[in-house]
Parts: sequence; C-alpha cells; structure tokens
Amino acid sequence: MHAQIRMWGGEVDLDTILAIRSEWNYEHCSQTPRCLCNSAKLYLHSLAYKQFVDRRTRYNHGSAKEWGRVFRIMRPIVQRATKLLPSILSLLRHKDEELAGLVAEIFDAAYGCALETETPRERLPERKRIAELRAAVRDIQRLLETLDELDTFTLIGIEHLIFDSGLPERTGGVIDRAFPREKLPVFLTTYRNVLEAYIALAEQGEHTFYTPDGPRAGLVSEAHKISRYHLGPEVKTTPGSDFSLFVSLIFEMATGERDASFAGAISRYARSAERADVDTWRTNQDDPDFEPLSTDDWEEKVRRRKSEYARQVRAAMDSLGPESEASGLLRNLRTLRE
Repeated sequence: MHAQIRMWGGEVDLDTILAIRSEWNYEHCSQTPRCLCNSAKLYLHSLAYKQFVDRRTRYNHGSAKEWGRVFRIMRPIVQRATKLLPSILSLLRHKDEELAGLVAEIFDAAYGCALETETPRERLPERKRIAELRAAVRDIQRLLETLDELDTFTLIGIEHLIFDSGLPERTGGVIDRAFPREKLPVFLTTYRNVLEAYIALAEQGEHTFYTPDGPRAGLVSEAHKISRYHLGPEVKTTPGSDFSLFVSLIFEMATGERDASFAGAISRYARSAERADVDTWRTNQDDPDFEPLSTDDWEEKVRRRKSEYARQVRAAMDSLGPESEASGLLRNLRTLRE
C-alpha cells in the first residue's frame, strides 16, 4: 500500500484513506474491536476516536449530539482530502511507517480549524476569565447550600425519580439513587476547590488559560509543528512560499475555501515565542541541522521551570490560607513531590 501512496496522482480514494486511518487507530487503541464501524475510523479525529472506543468516557453515556457534530464536521473534510491529501503530503518527507500518524496529524489540524471556524471563541482578557471562574465558584457554593437545606422527603422524591427514569442504566451507574444525597455534594465541593486552586495559580502568573487567536493563527501553529517534525517547508513570510501553500491546502481541506491568504497570520507567528519553542523541540532526529540541547542544559532548563512553578504554587497557597481545602489540593501536587 505504501509504495502505491508514493505514486498518487491527483486523487486518492476513500478506501485508501480508511486503510491508513485504520492502521493508525489500531496501533493507538489496542483494545479496539476489529468489527468497529468504519465510519468511526474514517470520520473521527484522533482524540474523539480514542474516546469512542473507551466505554468509560462521557461520549458513551448517551451524548449522540456530540458524536453527530464530530461526524458532520469531519465528513466534508475527509471528502476534500481525497483531492488534497496527495498535494499536502508531497510537501513533506516521511518514512512509510510514519504515514498513518502523519495523516492523523493532518486530519486533526483540519478538524480543529473547522471547529474553530464554525464556533469561534471570544478572546477574553485573563482578568475577565478569572472573574467568570469566581462567579462559577459562588454559584457552586449557593447550590451546595441549597442541597444542604433540602428536606428528607424531597430527597427521597429525587432519588425515586432518578431510579424510575432509568438513569442508573443509561449512565452506566455514574448516576444512581445515592447521587443527590451522597455523590453530588462531594463532586461539587471538589470542583469548587479545584476552581479556587486554579484561580489562585492564574493570579500568580501561571499560564492557565487558552486564549484562541482564531482558526487561521491556530492552523499556522499546527502546520508548523507537522512541517517541522516531518521535514517540510520552513516558516517563511514570503508570499507564495511552500509553507504558505502547505497551510492553505490544510485550510482548504478544513473549510473548502481555496487559495486563502495567510500572510498576516504567518508573519505574526514567525515572530512569536511559540515558533521558537517548536523549532527547539519538535524536530525530526534525521535532520542533519538539528542541534539538541545538551543533557546538562536541558536539565537546567527543566530545573528552572520547576523552581518557578513551585514558587507560584507556594504563593497561591499563601493567598488561599492554610485552612483552605483548595490550598491543601495544591500542597499535594505531584509536580512538587517529584
């Protein structure tokens, strides 16, 4: 199969794409049943596929709407890939055994771009995100107080409704009769503590929020990671460069829009710290120009990062107070014990 892939002309059929996707999925999901629906292997991005075959995830507790959305976004991406994938792969260098993983990375980048294009998220200042989380903490606390005030008769009625509606069976036992009286208060208390710890860390400068720059900026970043690892075109701000073509082809695969311009997004990314980080670590070992950090330099970099993180955690604990349950949560971080 791989020898034929190198000979691709203008198109590749769905059966070949399915074979490649199946190879990657079986390799990374060892418990996957061989009889699993081909549509899942073909149309689900990597993380969703892993969740699909894992019965413990929320996707297997009746979230058909979520699955439907993933299939709806991925189906046109796969259809467009039949025409675009050969051109995308022609800009990269890869070994036969790397092909399945490489195709998975391309599909994941296209899916992320399509999803971000369909439901763009507002780029909020960090202080506003912190304010939103603080409001969530207050709401959780009010809910806990309300639950604590429920009388026994009401709780019995709620438990009966849970049992009579078949929720225990439909959720695999996640929700049962003990849920409102025993499990829910514990869950809400834990979630409140986690949010308080998260907020305290954010206020100490720990980078805890994803702030999307939009689908184009995100795609440029993902394309650079793929290209850097698979010895593809370098990031160049020159209009019409191979890297610009590489990004626009994945964008066309994601959205159907042809010959999109990425001049501004590539120019901003080229000057970013993220680009420098990717150039440092996401490099194919066969690249003769790659000069990795020495072991001593790398260990020193890791040590400084851990030391700074420990300082931020201690400062967050101080701001929460020694009696705070959220402070105790931070005190037990595995990162600090290593």
